[in-house]
Amino acid sequence: MITIKETISKIIRGLWGEELAEGVIGIPVIKTNNMSYEGKIDYSELTYRDIDESKVQDNYLQNGDLLIEKSGGTKTHSVGYVNIFEGTDNKYVCNNFILAIRPNKKVIRPKYLFYDIQYKYNSGKFDDCYNKTTGIQNLKVDNYLAKRIKNLDLNKQQEIVLILDKINAIIDSDKKQLELLDETVKSRFIEMFGDPNLNDKSFSQLSIKDIGKCVAGATPSTKIKEYWDNGTISWLSSGEVNKQRIFETDSKITELGYNHASTKMVPAHTVVLAMAGQGKTRGTVAMAEIPLCTNQSICSIVNNNKVNPEYLLEYLKLQYNELRRVSNGGEGRGGLNLKIIGDFPIIVPPIELQNDYAEFVTQIDKSKFNIQQHLNLMQELLDKKMEEFFGGAE
Repeated sequence: MITIKETISKIIRGLWGEELAEGVIGIPVIKTNNMSYEGKIDYSELTYRDIDESKVQDNYLQNGDLLIEKSGGTKTHSVGYVNIFEGTDNKYVCNNFILAIRPNKKVIRPKYLFYDIQYKYNSGKFDDCYNKTTGIQNLKVDNYLAKRIKNLDLNKQQEIVLILDKINAIIDSDKKQLELLDETVKSRFIEMFGDPNLNDKSFSQLSIKDIGKCVAGATPSTKIKEYWDNGTISWLSSGEVNKQRIFETDSKITELGYNHASTKMVPAHTVVLAMAGQGKTRGTVAMAEIPLCTNQSICSIVNNNKVNPEYLLEYLKLQYNELRRVSNGGEGRGGLNLKIIGDFPIIVPPIELQNDYAEFVTQIDKSKFNIQQHLNLMQELLDKKMEEFFGGAE
């Protein structure tokens, strides 16, 4: 066994600098916003900063450097997750919310260390490595780097990396196929109904309240265990709307809890819309494929016969930015409410045309189901291999 610290040749200092206006030449800085919990850096929205070149030379990132969130965290994800820098162009730096480490390639393969740290993070091995002050989590760097890993020879490490890379490549391929099918559905919608913002096919226009009833939910008291323990009634939280299609909820409430809250049951095939939530949640929509009730931050649109729920779902997906724009308080801090949603305009094509579109979606969903099943199997295989390679006593 060997500690993470003993595998490092260098810790790269994060830099800050003054942010520059768009188009102004500066040093590209990778922030935690560019990092992902899956381990891949997003280079599409970099910040460019005015940083003294003399301070940068020894701090440029190199291929194989590992980036670890040092400060920040969320309610669902603590600090300490890892991304790997695989760029060949050494022109990037990271900011000081990131712990950047350079593995010693004579001791360890960077990708092997990446996978080991990723396994430890997902398994909760780093839960004792951060503290929280004034709402921000901070990584206990010494504790983090003291964690031990298996000290295998470099050839064995490479064998493990190749196996995991191959499984991840299949997972990525499945995810891309799902994204492509979603784009196919979107393209079909535009082809049949035109741009919903322009209504260039001159369909009739109504408000949401004209095509369905807007229903808000509620949350039974979490202090009363009888409202939750052994619950059988599906109860949806706003964060789950990101699932897109709801076949199962993370939580269930009891009949007693249901009777002591103002939440309402809505039927299967009801479109649900998040009225509030962190980050990108507000304005997100999903299809409830089962009868369920929701919390107070979700509006369920129990539609009438004027719209097909599949049509309504895709229409509101395409109106995501507009829904956020009309939210109370403007961009970033607002929230939707039943009145705003009820007054929101919707174009209403002939129901026969909507039904044709819904049939197309049904066929696409069959393909998506098969791909998702394969993706689940590959994810299970990946989890099994990660446990096999990196689990056990430390």
